[in-house]
Amino acid sequence: MTAAAVALAAGAMLSPMTASAAPAAAPDDSALQIPELNEPLNRAIFSFNRTIQQWVMEPVAAAYNEHTTPPFRQGVSNAFANLREPITVVSNALRGDWEGAKQSSIRFAVNTTYGMGGVVDRATEMGYPREVRTFDDVLCTYGAPRGSYVVLPVLGPSTIRDAAGRMATMVLQYGVLGSYMIPYRILDYTAQYIDVRDQLKFMERVSVDPYAGQKAAYLQLQRIACIEKSAMEEKLFAR
Repeated sequence: MTAAAVALAAGAMLSPMTASAAPAAAPDDSALQIPELNEPLNRAIFSFNRTIQQWVMEPVAAAYNEHTTPPFRQGVSNAFANLREPITVVSNALRGDWEGAKQSSIRFAVNTTYGMGGVVDRATEMGYPREVRTFDDVLCTYGAPRGSYVVLPVLGPSTIRDAAGRMATMVLQYGVLGSYMIPYRILDYTAQYIDVRDQLKFMERVSVDPYAGQKAAYLQLQRIACIEKSAMEEKLFAR
């Protein structure tokens, strides 16, 4: 988690009384004023997600961390990141960023072949660092309105625009993987959750109201430019 991400999460998750002392991402608060479609429903889904995390994800994460080494966990994280690389290729192409599409294509080819399926990030060693791009970015780049704040089952905080981007991602993945998309998504989400669980626990510890705190943290990200927002979300939330 980067220093900027820590500051952003801390500022958003602290109570209103103390948040004023935390570093702010930007002076403009307009991003925090977007409507909420249905707060009671959002809170119910948030509670459901926390139950899944507590009773399913946490035991899996604890056992995984106990019985594996950091290099092994990094390799697994790298492999799943590599499997998400084609989304970056398509997203860059749709945004008209052909240089970015070329770089992410090279990354996928290099890591899949010379990096043992992405377990080793050879592309970064060769000067092609990973850049997170999603269909959320495409919609954001073309000026699609954010819409209301919503909480998605399992996936967590979102806006209507970002939810549409994630749905497009799943449609593309289903088109490529077919019925294998479901176990892939489960394993991918689990790997991402393990990567961000410490950040999520930190945000819960400093929050008076975990639901309101998570909402504030997510909406703080709406202040950031499209590309940076996507990269920061990956450091704070499983997607």
